[in-house]
Amino acid sequence: MKVILCLILLFSLTACTQEHSEVVPQDNTNIEEIGEIDGNSDLQQYSKNTLIISVDVAATKDEVMKLFEEYHLEIIYDYENFNMYAVKTERDMSIEELDNLIAELESNEYVLSAEKDSIIQLDEPVNLY
Repeated sequence: MKVILCLILLFSLTACTQEHSEVVPQDNTNIEEIGEIDGNSDLQQYSKNTLIISVDVAATKDEVMKLFEEYHLEIIYDYENFNMYAVKTERDMSIEELDNLIAELESNEYVLSAEKDSIIQLDEPVNLY
């Protein structure tokens, strides 16, 4: 339940922060598509190099940094109010590799959850060319 609540809050926070002043062509080189969603033909998309990690409030910044250094993860964004981090791997990974990394991270006593970063397209991209 905590994970779902954290993800809902995360999506609501990030959805309102991006300016929409210009349309930029989307580069899909680091996106992986997985199966059907609820019988719909649309495929779920995930970033090949980004994870969202929720950590215990008892974890110090030093312990979190040490963990990320151990797995060669770079912090993209620190969601301080939620004890969550968006992190980037050194290279693009397959879904299986990301799942293995998530399992390893979740075995750490301070990691509450680790999730692949879902990509949700709200509307069709506009082709200006």
